[in-house]
Amino acid sequence: MLDGSLSILQTLDSFRKKFESNRGPLTYFSQNFNKQDPKLTEEWLATKKLYEDMKFRIEAATEKGNISKEVKDQHKGFLEWNSQVTKQDHQSIVHILIDGRKLSAVDDDGHQLPTLVYLATEKRPQCPHNFKAGSMNALIRVSSEISNAPIILNLDCDMYSNDSDAIKEALCFFMDEKHGHKTSYVQHPQSYNNIQEQYLFECCQYNSFGELKNSVCDTKKDRTVHELEEGSKILANCSYEKGTQWGKEMGLMYGCPVEDIITGLTIQCRGWKPVYYYPETRKAFLGIAPTTLDQALVQQKRWSEGMFQIFLSKYCPFIYGHGKIKLGAQMGYCVYLLWAPCSFPTLYYVTIPSICLLRGVALFPEVYEPMLSRFANEGGLIGSSPAEVSKAKSGGSL
Repeated sequence: MLDGSLSILQTLDSFRKKFESNRGPLTYFSQNFNKQDPKLTEEWLATKKLYEDMKFRIEAATEKGNISKEVKDQHKGFLEWNSQVTKQDHQSIVHILIDGRKLSAVDDDGHQLPTLVYLATEKRPQCPHNFKAGSMNALIRVSSEISNAPIILNLDCDMYSNDSDAIKEALCFFMDEKHGHKTSYVQHPQSYNNIQEQYLFECCQYNSFGELKNSVCDTKKDRTVHELEEGSKILANCSYEKGTQWGKEMGLMYGCPVEDIITGLTIQCRGWKPVYYYPETRKAFLGIAPTTLDQALVQQKRWSEGMFQIFLSKYCPFIYGHGKIKLGAQMGYCVYLLWAPCSFPTLYYVTIPSICLLRGVALFPEVYEPMLSRFANEGGLIGSSPAEVSKAKSGGSL
């Protein structure tokens, strides 16, 4: 809920600074509070209750599929979500919830708050919205209109921050005097908190910092909130990208379900250098892995199809990356892009040997067969008969 989230955000920001918490509230409040001071304990419990109440209201509204009139009247942003619009068919909506330019935008302790913007890109049934890549490109354009920030953080909805200091640490790579001007993005491993440690795997997806080298426009500090909102809505329209290079030469690439991989490949081929950062003290970001078989299969199917689609397209690393990135990097990309066809030899490996063992069929040829005669030269067994081989195994001599 926008109204509740905004007020609680101010409280949480003060709470985070006071208690030196650098993790997301979901993770932080899931643990017990061990301070002995009763006042701190009372404040901790009160803040936890505020957060859990907000979480309950959001989940309840999501389950119902609508918002009560009382809540709608509290914030103008809800007025645009009327009965005539759906999540598949609606206009672009931009609302600046916190204007960081104002001195009054502070938390409960008087610290300055950053600008906070709510954005819903326009969606029409007749216009492709290009899924996550389209949303990310719209966010880049709207960000350039409102804040013109040089750094963007891309974090999926199923991931959360486990260490807020990781953002500052990533900035060090961009600010490096020798290599900062060549750094395109900093990527973190994709780790999960709901599966065992040995099953964690790393992937160059979802959690990355990207430097926006060319902004669409300059920030105009004298523009009002209303002017910024109206100007940003145009940038989030479906028709804005028609006849432009967005999705082709600018922003995240379109035409593939795994837009992050194809975008990373094109960035590397243009000469930018990515950074892989794995903090040793604490994982920077954590997520929730699929917990049911059908969810896992849908996710794996989407990834494998999208990556194989890249391999068969003009963006195949051996073709698109030839002469632009090293052969080792090309092969590294193809390890993932060939995930789908690798299922066939894997399926053969797990089925055929089992069937052969059950039916008593030998998996490997005997050592005395002609096809192995050129390899079985140890112990003078080349060309030996089965009887001689048996005798040699029992300790006799040929």
